[in-house]
Amino acid sequence: MIEHYHYDCVASTNTTAKQFASQLLGTKPHLPNNFSGAVFTADEQTQGRGRGDHSWYSAPYDGLYYSLLIPPPEDYQNLSSLTTQIGTITIDSIQHLTATQPQLEWPNDIILNQKKLGGILIESVGRSNTASPQFVVIGIGLNLNHSDFPKHLQFSATSLYQVTQKKYDQSQFIIFLTQTIYNYLFKINLELKKRIIK
Repeated sequence: MIEHYHYDCVASTNTTAKQFASQLLGTKPHLPNNFSGAVFTADEQTQGRGRGDHSWYSAPYDGLYYSLLIPPPEDYQNLSSLTTQIGTITIDSIQHLTATQPQLEWPNDIILNQKKLGGILIESVGRSNTASPQFVVIGIGLNLNHSDFPKHLQFSATSLYQVTQKKYDQSQFIIFLTQTIYNYLFKINLELKKRIIK
């Protein structure tokens, strides 16, 4: 079973996941073998992050703000190769849950109708005295139910609602994405146990 921590508002779900990982590394000399990972989501991000120094617009309640903290898979090579794998999984998941056909634009943008629908940010966390990471954080942001965007994003961003005129349930994406990622990377199906944190 995977713990799912859902927050009303955080600076960034990736930052929250990395802080959680750092606390684990600081309190446990050796990580337990049964630690499978944890999911972090939020209704709103105040400092959503994209690749490099890019920010991610995180309208309250309208998007999927999701980070999955996992141990590196056995075939883990680097962040770049994992980003490609997660990009493919995310595209397939969106296609499965909606009537849309988004595309992955290298290295981490999810494009629909030539506009940005989402993005992927994968980061690693490790002890300073080791070369290999102890954790990988998979961050996925998707524009689900945005009816509009700030002026500077109106010509470059889109949402599933704007394309399909349908509203989407955040939890459906969380469950399906998590199960699909675990099945692909670890060949296992795990149940989510949700904890709401104010």
